[in-house]
Amino acid sequence: MTKASKDPNKIKYVSLVNGRWVYRPYIRKADRDNFDVDRSGFLKPIKLGVKADPWHRVLKVLAVVQEDLVSHTKRDRFTLRWIADKYEQSSDFRALSSASQKKAKTTRRILDHELTINERPGDLGELLIESVTHPCFDR
Repeated sequence: MTKASKDPNKIKYVSLVNGRWVYRPYIRKADRDNFDVDRSGFLKPIKLGVKADPWHRVLKVLAVVQEDLVSHTKRDRFTLRWIADKYEQSSDFRALSSASQKKAKTTRRILDHELTINERPGDLGELLIESVTHPCFDR
C-alpha cells in the first residue's frame, strides 16, 4: 500500500518558485495566439500566492485562473459549428449514404443564421453549446 503524499504541490503545472506558488500550463498550438507563451508553449508564470498563504487560498486563485483560461481557449471549440464539424469528420457520418451526407451538409446552412451574441453580431454557429439552455422555438 502506498502512502499519500502530504505535499500539496501535486497539481499539474503548479510549482513553488522563489517562495511563490505559480501556475504555468502548456498551451496547445491552436490557442497560442491568445496567450503569452514561451518557445516551448508554456504560459508565462501566473502568481497564485506566496509560500505562507493557506493552501485553500492558492487553490481558489488557481480555480479562477483555470476557468479564465478555459473560457479563452473555448472560443473556437464547443460551438455549434464545432459540433457539426466533428460530426462530419466522424465514422458515423461517413457511414451515411451520399444522399444523406449531402442533406446534412445542406442543413448546416442554418448555422449561418445571423443573430446577436453578447450584444455583438454573429451567427448561430458561433454560439457556445453551454449557452443553449432551451429550445429557440415555440410549440
